[in-house]
Amino acid sequence: MDDLAKEIWDTLSQIDVSKHVEKKNGLNYLSWAWAWGILMSKYPNTNYAFTMHVLDDGTVEITSTVTIVKGEHQIRRSMWLPVMNYKNQAIKHPDAFAVNTCKMRALVKCLAMFGLGFTVYAGDDLDVHVESDDNYISGPDAEVIRMMIINSKSDMEKFCQAFGVDTVEQLKTSQHDKALTMLKRKLNASA
Repeated sequence: MDDLAKEIWDTLSQIDVSKHVEKKNGLNYLSWAWAWGILMSKYPNTNYAFTMHVLDDGTVEITSTVTIVKGEHQIRRSMWLPVMNYKNQAIKHPDAFAVNTCKMRALVKCLAMFGLGFTVYAGDDLDVHVESDDNYISGPDAEVIRMMIINSKSDMEKFCQAFGVDTVEQLKTSQHDKALTMLKRKLNASA
């Protein structure tokens, strides 16, 4: 079994994840779909499970357990994460969307315990914080995005949460194109 653990670590820790690191709310993360796809390409007999623990204060912690099976051997690792809002604060009585998001983040965090993307977590027990000198979008750009949110019948609060801001004016210039693309898709889908 120690040989399998070493093989898995040696295989997964060598994968360059740098081109797949995304930034959200000032943190780096890997897409769960990409990470799972890479894992399955190397170890297709893998499964995962989640457990949910409701704490006394109403917050919730999700534990992800991943089991990699190769032949007659298996390696199991677990990792946990609180259900958090877009400001990375624990949520009391979270809704299903927040729980689902946390499950997938906990899954990726657990995959790092096998070596896949562990460098994303280096130096921080959750994620690597990214300092940015990025400027805020201009007033006219903010107004265009605000109108697109309204016209696409999107939820303003959920939109802001997705980008880790409280208001549209707090969007960074680096987020501008992604916001426009997302809103254009939504407008085209509703047309």
